[in-house]
Amino acid sequence: MEYPDKPYETEPAKADRAHDAGHHLHLSGWPLFVAIVAAVSLVSIFLWGRFHLTGTGNEAIPGALSMVGVLLLLFGVYGWAREDHAHWPHGENPLTEHTQGVKNNAWWGIVMFLATEVMLFGGLFAVWFQARVNGDYAAFQGIAADVFAPTLINTVILVASGVVMHMGEMALLNNNRKGFVFGFAGAILLGLVFLFFQVQEYLHLIEIGFTIQNGVVATSFFALTGTHGLHVLAGVIFLVVIMVRGAKGHFTPERHRGVTSAAYYWHFVDFVWIVVFFALYAAPTMGWF
Repeated sequence: MEYPDKPYETEPAKADRAHDAGHHLHLSGWPLFVAIVAAVSLVSIFLWGRFHLTGTGNEAIPGALSMVGVLLLLFGVYGWAREDHAHWPHGENPLTEHTQGVKNNAWWGIVMFLATEVMLFGGLFAVWFQARVNGDYAAFQGIAADVFAPTLINTVILVASGVVMHMGEMALLNNNRKGFVFGFAGAILLGLVFLFFQVQEYLHLIEIGFTIQNGVVATSFFALTGTHGLHVLAGVIFLVVIMVRGAKGHFTPERHRGVTSAAYYWHFVDFVWIVVFFALYAAPTMGWF
């Protein structure tokens, strides 16, 4: 099957179109593996938190399962990406241009993934608000006030990363590859700066004696902010992969599903942090509720 050349297409994109005729979707066991490991890891983390807070049960077992689960999850993501890597030199899946069903599946895949993330953070927020009722929240208000100003600056940095990334995405849609790379590089840099200051905040909190061992409020605080930090780290890695692929010409104004997926994920991470900031920093400092 032959395809007419398009004036804005790069050579890798043209090679991809030539590759289309012999390309077919393939079955993979990696998504199922990742899903099972993620589920087991989340249950293990929940049990560890429950045993740790209530003093019932052996918290060492779910703690060990959690650590093993995280390692297996990283292995699964690596295996999944390695299997898909064979198609990267050709750009995105060519069938997305021909089959509306594949486009719909990809879209719903993103929606379902973000839905699971909403449930994860929803559970962590529920634990946090429960800890506020049962824990030493009054003492935490002083802690929150102590780190409020630097955290506000860090929040602005993360939100700015989302704006810069969006500018890069718009540059791609206007066939400006250099603008795309600069936009994503800026988002990556700001994301790393956010993580650096988050680590500095943790070190400061530990220095003043506020650790995960300081009761249910502290445990919930570190669980929520730490989980978000891991998501930022994963997002930075995601953005790096997309930026490198974009620099090689794997995406065009018509073929950019990977870019859109990365953008949705990063905006979600930004939104969650805004909620975290208001619930864990602003509200305790200002005494709103």
